[in-house]
Amino acid sequence: MTVGQPALPRSLRSNGREPPRAHPLGSDVVELILVGFAYFALAYLGLRLASINPSATPIWPPTGFAIAAILLWGNRIAPAIFIAAFLINQLTAGSIFNSLAIAGGNTLEAVIAGYLVRHWAEGEQVFDTPTGIAKFTLISLAATLVSATIGVSSLTVAGYAEMSSFISVWLTWWLGDLAGALVVTPVVVLWARSEPASLTPPQITGTGLTYLAAVAVGVMVFGCPVMHHIPVHEALGFLVVLPLLWASLRQGPRDTATVALIISAFAVGCTLLQCGPFAKPNLNDSFILLLAFTISTAVLSLALSTDV
Repeated sequence: MTVGQPALPRSLRSNGREPPRAHPLGSDVVELILVGFAYFALAYLGLRLASINPSATPIWPPTGFAIAAILLWGNRIAPAIFIAAFLINQLTAGSIFNSLAIAGGNTLEAVIAGYLVRHWAEGEQVFDTPTGIAKFTLISLAATLVSATIGVSSLTVAGYAEMSSFISVWLTWWLGDLAGALVVTPVVVLWARSEPASLTPPQITGTGLTYLAAVAVGVMVFGCPVMHHIPVHEALGFLVVLPLLWASLRQGPRDTATVALIISAFAVGCTLLQCGPFAKPNLNDSFILLLAFTISTAVLSLALSTDV
C-alpha cells in the first residue's frame, strides 16, 4: 500500500481478494430473464420425454444448468430457477401446490449443490482435479435426492402418482436429475470459464476434429439405421469410448465434457426411437439403462482428463 492510499476494510483485503463489485440492476434483470428462459426451454424438452409420470422424466438437463448458474452467478439467480420451474410444471400437470413444491425442490437442489461446491469443492475450479470431480459427484448424489423426494412426495400426496409406483417414479426422477448434474454442469461451467485468448488456431482445430469424431461415432452407434440390423450392433456401443479417451488425453476437461454431452444426445435420441444398444421393451427401463451408461462414462472420462 502506498503512502496516502486509504486502507481497505479487513473483510475486503483478506486472502488477497478484490472487493466485490456491484452488479447494475439492469444487468441482474437480464441475467435472471436469460437464465429463466433457458431453464424453461430445457425443462420443456425434458418433460416431453416423460414416460412413467407426466412430471417425472429420466432426461432432465435443467438440473445441470441450474447448478452451473448458481456456481457462476450466485444465489441471486435462484428466483429465476424457481419461477421457470413453477411455470413449466403449471403447464404440465398437477395443481398449484404441486408446482410450488416441485419448483421449490428444484431450486433447493441447485442452491444446496452450489453451497457445498463453493465451501467443500473449490467452487468454479471443481472440475480442475480428479478430487474435485469426485467431490462434485458425491455432492450431486446428495443434492439431487432433495428434488426427487420433494417432487415425488408432493405428487403422491396430491394423488397424481400412485403409492405403489413411488419407488419407480422416485428412482427415475433422481437418476434424471443426477445425470443432468454430472453431464450438463461441467459443460456450462468449463465453457463459461474459458479464456478467449486460449482458443488458438491449433486448439480450435483439435476441438473441432474431436467433436466431429464424437458426432461420427454417435451416428454410427446410435443414428445409422443400417448399423442397427447387423448382428454385433450392440457391441458397437463400446466405440463411444474412443472419442472420450481422445478428448481426455489430448484436449482437456472442457472438450471431454462436451464430447460426453454430444454422445449422450445421440444416445437419448436413438433410445427414444427404441433402437440402439439400450433399447428395451419398456421405454423407461431403456432410459434407466442409458442413464447408468451416461453417468459412468461422463464422470470417469472427465476425471481422467483432469488427471492427465
